[in-house]
Amino acid sequence: MNNEEKILSILEAMQGSITTMQGSIMTMRGNITTMQGNITTMQGDITTMQGDITTMQGDITKINNRLDMLESEQSEIAAAVKRIDRSVLLIENEHGRKIGALFDGYQASLDRDKAIEPRVTKLERTTDRLGLEMLALRQAK
Repeated sequence: MNNEEKILSILEAMQGSITTMQGSIMTMRGNITTMQGNITTMQGDITTMQGDITTMQGDITKINNRLDMLESEQSEIAAAVKRIDRSVLLIENEHGRKIGALFDGYQASLDRDKAIEPRVTKLERTTDRLGLEMLALRQAK
């Protein structure tokens, strides 16, 4: 094989390698185009997620505001319950004294009734006796 044939053989081998490389480059270009499409899709997804995050932040702010309002209302309710508790204690104390006075009055009435009961019984007997005597006198007339 002479030099020309060797060069031609080398050139043909190089031609095949170049063709193979060109195919690989074309495949790479297709892959790059696909990756660019995927990146564009991912950028859209990220933009959507950023919008969702913004919406969630707004919702969290609303929830925090509602929690603050509930805490404020709870404090107001707790203060009202304390006032009611104080009122109930005052009422219980006042009524306790009044009930004590009522029972004392009842006991005094009961003691007085027991003391005058024998006298009432004696008066009833006297009244019965006098009634009989008046009846006898009327019949005698």
